[in-house]
Amino acid sequence: MSASEEASALSRSAGTVREVVGLFDDQEHLQAAVDELQASGFDRADISTIADAPTVERALGRVYAHVREIADDGTIPRKLYVSRTSLGDAEGVLIGLAVYVPTVIVAAALAANGMADEAILWGVLFAGAVGGILGYWIARRLDRRYVRRIHEQLSHGGIVLWTAVHAPEQERRAAEIFARLGARDVHAHELPIVIKPIPGWRGISYDLSFMKRLGM
Repeated sequence: MSASEEASALSRSAGTVREVVGLFDDQEHLQAAVDELQASGFDRADISTIADAPTVERALGRVYAHVREIADDGTIPRKLYVSRTSLGDAEGVLIGLAVYVPTVIVAAALAANGMADEAILWGVLFAGAVGGILGYWIARRLDRRYVRRIHEQLSHGGIVLWTAVHAPEQERRAAEIFARLGARDVHAHELPIVIKPIPGWRGISYDLSFMKRLGM
């Protein structure tokens, strides 16, 4: 039994969610659709995209060739959409912390040991430089991973975007935004929200929940 089949066997229903789904051929139009959805009152927590291919394939128990195979599967692992701008902001904070934290620690340690001001200054500069290089290296790794995921999704036929809708007007509005901004295979579906008692399971009931955002 695959991981997906085992999860299905142990799951229980917790109602349904209606979504609009579409496939985008580039990140620019995807980002424009997300921006317009949020400007139209859609909650960011209701907008999701697919997890990385290895995670999805582990959940499926098989390799998938095209995203159409899984666009209407509610058990597929998902992630809240993160824009390139948001990633850049996070990277800036990361680099800043990587510089700030070691310089404060080194300055405090040297001062506590009675070191001269010049020694403290050189120690702070060295710690800041090392921290900055480390922070930059981590940020670049995150950036490369982000780009790799976009290319990975495109190689499977497009970047899939889901948005939950809670009223017929929301459904019409989301479908119109998707279609106008170049999405393919735009349609709505209704999926069961399932509770999975398997530790570490990732799917619609987890990835769109507050627990995901709290890192639980």
